[in-house]
Amino acid sequence: MMSKNDPFAGLRQPRLLVARLVDGVLFALQASVAAISLLQVSPSDAPSICMTLGSLVAITLLRWLVMRRTAIAGYRGAYDGGLHLRAGVLRRLIRLPLGAFQALERGRLVQAFGEDVLWLENEASSTQADIAFNAAAMTTLLVSALAVSPLPAVAAILFLMLGFLFLRLLAKRLERGFGRRARGLEQAALSTSEFCEGMPVLRAFSAAERCAPGFERQVEQLRLGARKGVLFATPLAVMFRGLVDLAAALAIALSLSLSGGQDGDLGRLAASCLLLAATVIPARNFAALMAMQALARIARTNIGGILAQADMTHGDRSAPAGQGGVIFRDVSFRYPGQEREALDRVSFEARPGTLTALVGHNGSGKTTCLQLLMRFRDVSGGAITIGETDIRDLTPDALASCYAPVFQEALIVHDTVAANIRLGRPDASDDEVIAAAKQAAIHDTIMARGGYDTVVAPLGRNFSGGELQRIAIARAILKDAPVVLLDEATSALDPEGEHLIQVAINALIREKTVIVVAHRLSTIAEADNIIVLDQGRAEASGRHDDLLRSSQQYRNLWRRFAETGAEQS
Repeated sequence: MMSKNDPFAGLRQPRLLVARLVDGVLFALQASVAAISLLQVSPSDAPSICMTLGSLVAITLLRWLVMRRTAIAGYRGAYDGGLHLRAGVLRRLIRLPLGAFQALERGRLVQAFGEDVLWLENEASSTQADIAFNAAAMTTLLVSALAVSPLPAVAAILFLMLGFLFLRLLAKRLERGFGRRARGLEQAALSTSEFCEGMPVLRAFSAAERCAPGFERQVEQLRLGARKGVLFATPLAVMFRGLVDLAAALAIALSLSLSGGQDGDLGRLAASCLLLAATVIPARNFAALMAMQALARIARTNIGGILAQADMTHGDRSAPAGQGGVIFRDVSFRYPGQEREALDRVSFEARPGTLTALVGHNGSGKTTCLQLLMRFRDVSGGAITIGETDIRDLTPDALASCYAPVFQEALIVHDTVAANIRLGRPDASDDEVIAAAKQAAIHDTIMARGGYDTVVAPLGRNFSGGELQRIAIARAILKDAPVVLLDEATSALDPEGEHLIQVAINALIREKTVIVVAHRLSTIAEADNIIVLDQGRAEASGRHDDLLRSSQQYRNLWRRFAETGAEQS
C-alpha cells in the first residue's frame, strides 16, 4: 500500500537489491577464480583445471539459486507497487478541491498514470537492481585486480573515477533533456485528447484536415525536444564508455610493461589483464543505467507534485438533521489569476420547500455559486450554511449527502443504466430505480434500449443528450437529498422533454431546497425567489412579477430571452 509519508515506498524491492548485489559479487568471483587459475594452474595440471571448472559451475549454480525466486518476486512487487501508486494518485485526485484538480493539466495526468509509473516500475524492478549488480561486480573485480597486480589496478581506478565524474556531469545534462521530452509528451497527450474529442465538430465543418497540421506541429516539437536532449547526451555517453575502455587499456598496458617475461610474471599478467578487461563490462553499463535513473527522477518529480497538492480542510460534523435551508452570507470568491471577484459579497437564502433561481448573463457567477455550495472550491470571504451548519464544518461525505446535483452536461459513467441511476444511492432497490426513472420520463426509453442492464457506452454514445440528462435527473430524484441543485438542467431537452422534466421537478421540490441555474427564463418564472446576478453581485431578488417591475437588469434579461425565442430553441 502507499505510505502517507513516502508514496513511493511500495515500489522499493530491498530483497531484489540484496540478491542482485550478491549476484554481482558472484559474477566477479567467476572471473577471479579464472584469474587465480592462471596464476597457479599449468596446462598439464588436470586436477587443478577440473577444480577450477567445478568452482565456476558451482558459482553459476549459486547465482541461479540466489536469483531464481527473488527476481520473480521483485518484478511482481514492483508492478504491484505501481498499481498501488496509480490507485494512490487517483485517491489523491478525488480528494482535491475541484479548482486544484482543474489547474492540473490533462496531459500531465495522462503522463503520470502512464509513462511516469512505467519508468518507476522499471526503476524498481530493473534499474536499481542492475546498479547494485554492476557496482558490486566492478568493485569486486577491482579488489581482485589489486590483489593480483596493485599498480595497474590503481591506475584503472583513477581513470574510472575520472569517467564517473564525467558521468555525473552527463546525468545533469541528460535530465534536462529528458525533462523537455516529458513536457513535450504532456502537450502531445493533451493535443491528442483535444483533437479526438473535437473530431465531430471538425468533421462537421470539414476542418479536420486544416487542424491536423497544428497537431502534427505539436508532435514535431516533441520529437525535436527529445532529439535535442538525446543528441546532446549521446556523445557524452560515448565519451564515458571511451574513458572506461581507455582505463582498462592503459592498466593492461601498464601490466605488460611491468611483466618480466618469467612464467610467474606471465601468469600474473594474464590474470591481471583478465580482471581488468572484465571490469569494463559492468562499468560501461552505468551510462544506460544513468539515463534510466534520469527518467525515473523526472517521473517521481511529476507524480510527487500531484501528490503534494494541498487537501481542502474540512470539519468532522455529520449532516444536519431535517430539511435545512441554504444561506449565502456575504460570500466572495475570486478565481486564481483573475483580478475581478467572481462573487462579491453575495447574500441570499434558499428555504426548504422552495425553488430559488439564479439568473444573469454568462460570467455573472451563477455556476460559481453552485460550485462553492458543493465545496468544489472554497469561499474567500463570508460563509455558506446548510441547516445553520457551515459547510466547512461538515465531513466530505456528510456534505455530499446534503445535495443531489444535475449538471449542465450529464455526467454518465461507463456502466449499466441502473448503476448510473444508483450512483448516489447504491443500496436502492430495482423498484426505486424504476420509480425514479419514471418521474424523470426516461423509463420507456430505457426499456426500448434493452432495459436497465443496458451498458451506457463511453461518453454515453448510445443515448441522446436529452436522454442522458434525464438519466442524470433520475439519479438526483433517487438520491432524495434535502438540497437539489440544477445547473442548466433542461439545456439539452426539447420542449416536450423539458415539460416532462419540469413536472418531475415540481414533484421533487416538496419539502426540499431547490436551487436552479437557468438561461431559459420560462423554466423559472414560477420560482419562489429569483436572484439576479451581475458581474458577481446580487443586484436584485424576488418573484418574477415583482422583478419585472423593480429590476431593470431582470427586465433586460427577460426581453432578450423573449426576442431570441429561447422557448422554441
